[in-house]
Amino acid sequence: MGADGFRDKIIEELNVSKTLPLILRIFLTSSRKFKKIRGKNSTSAEECAFYQQLLYPKFLWVAEFSIPELYEKEKICGEIVLDATADRYNKTNSIILLRLLNKFSYRLPDFSINDIDVYNEFEDSATCTPYRMYKNNLTEGGL
Repeated sequence: MGADGFRDKIIEELNVSKTLPLILRIFLTSSRKFKKIRGKNSTSAEECAFYQQLLYPKFLWVAEFSIPELYEKEKICGEIVLDATADRYNKTNSIILLRLLNKFSYRLPDFSINDIDVYNEFEDSATCTPYRMYKNNLTEGGL
């Protein structure tokens, strides 16, 4: 599933429209903290293993998306994780993972730009519901 196919799946599965907008939250975090939080909040062994076994650079850009009703409850429907240390000319090779509810896709570091549409995909039936948004990126007080 390439990036365009992923966009189409988001629109279709979440019924995104002018009356039901998509909320996007973007932040920078360390891969160590990201793996820890996502592993701790996993609802299945498969989901935990997915996040724990991927290879990450030291820093990540994360774009979480949700719809207004769920966002108020601090729930998200999916995320896109990018390599924050990637060369600006790397383009789509900076994509690490794509998630939409229970559908997961990831890119291995050795994929070339020509392989970007070749993702490893799996579906986890235990994770069909919206999940907790990422919290605690910085400690309280900004320290």
